[in-house]
Amino acid sequence: KGCGGSHPKLESHQQLPMHTGAPTHQTAHADRFEPQALMAELQERKAAFDAAEQKMMRMEPLTDEEQELYDLTSGDAIQEKLTWLSAHCKAMVENGEITMGEKQQLREQVGDKLTAAREELAAAEAENKPKKAEKLTQAITNLSARHAMIMEHTYVAWHGMTRHNVACGVVPRPK
Repeated sequence: KGCGGSHPKLESHQQLPMHTGAPTHQTAHADRFEPQALMAELQERKAAFDAAEQKMMRMEPLTDEEQELYDLTSGDAIQEKLTWLSAHCKAMVENGEITMGEKQQLREQVGDKLTAAREELAAAEAENKPKKAEKLTQAITNLSARHAMIMEHTYVAWHGMTRHNVACGVVPRPK
């Protein structure tokens, strides 16, 4: 789920790292910081936290790993980080701060969603479901606009620079 590659300085959500078993600097400040990788990791942590919470509700004992996760964070804190990172990624895409590979990935994802929405629209119209057809028509309009926005962006070429160094101002952002 691409969300852009280059990132401006991480200036919030408590710099995003969550206890992951790896030192904090390896999680959010690695030389090749990838927002989509962090998003996936946070989603995994949220699922693990929710599963631990469910076990506790059933009065089942937690494993050491589950207990550590439960002691170090909360479901709300993880969700807050996910929400912030998602908005951050969306802004990066809208600002054209994506690599060529990410642009291609996003184009394919939006194209697949457009195809699926068009197929669903045809089915809704065939089944005479006007409300569903109206929602799908709006979704197609929004997806088409997003696809056009992605296609307009030129990609960011990093030429060996690390994203971390660019984001932290060590080297200038490529033009």
